[in-house]
Amino acid sequence: MPDHNQTIAMLSIPESIADTIKVFVDAVPATAITSTGAFDPKDAHVTLAFLGETNDAYIVSTLKRVRKAVGNFPPFTATIRGTTRFPSHGQGSILVGNVESPYLTQMHYALRKEFSEVENRFQFNPHVTLAYLKPKVNTQFAGSLYVKWPVDEVVVSTGSDRKFRVTLTGSRVPIE
Repeated sequence: MPDHNQTIAMLSIPESIADTIKVFVDAVPATAITSTGAFDPKDAHVTLAFLGETNDAYIVSTLKRVRKAVGNFPPFTATIRGTTRFPSHGQGSILVGNVESPYLTQMHYALRKEFSEVENRFQFNPHVTLAYLKPKVNTQFAGSLYVKWPVDEVVVSTGSDRKFRVTLTGSRVPIE
């Protein structure tokens, strides 16, 4: 196991919602998807922020910082409403589900403030990655993706099998 792992704060997507998403993605022609680009329901998530690298010696500290940044947000509902594509630097495009909630941007910036030492290379655009598409795929995908799910925790992931949960306690008021 490496000494340090890339750590992210994210929202997990419940299995029943991920299965619904998979039905949508399965309707995309297989010829349009790259060999490594298929949707995997068990890995479905919305990235809130990259938290840098950590190891076992620092995970407790990392979790305390995440709890400080987002623990006071109340539970809420997240919605995937429609799809779009992100460019993939000349290697096709990425089909994503657009995720909406009044708290996502606030949570992202609270985490960015708490982890200000971590370089932020990406503009925050809440989404679920659905598929990596081959170059020059112009297929219009049938149907519309619209699903909701309740969110009551933020997951901190330090690798594929290392996930920790931070419960949202509900005392923070949303900013409209």
